[in-house]
Amino acid sequence: MAKDRRNISISKEANQILDQEHVNASGLIDDLVRAYGAYGSVEGAVEFSAEKRAENREKRLRDAVETLSTIDAEKLDRFNDGVLNQASRLEIPPEDLVGIVEHYRENDELPEEVLDA
Repeated sequence: MAKDRRNISISKEANQILDQEHVNASGLIDDLVRAYGAYGSVEGAVEFSAEKRAENREKRLRDAVETLSTIDAEKLDRFNDGVLNQASRLEIPPEDLVGIVEHYRENDELPEEVLDA
């Protein structure tokens, strides 16, 4: 898809958010403007954005759980380097991630309460 460049002014607070290492500023702005166009309001765009964030979080969680589910059960604990790394990236406590992985192993799905969070 072809892209155009545009210079805009934003608040300092918005700029600080966009400066965070994990934020794809161009992608975020593009998604928000497209959502605004599709939904015709800021509220619609915000709702769309929240849905996209939830989908992204679920995908990152699912990828992490699938990766961690390959670790031997006796090595899967909150001190495991892989668990610590993934928990940090997902911003959840390592012991919660271990519980999610154990649930996934037993049920072949993520717990409902995690998906609803």
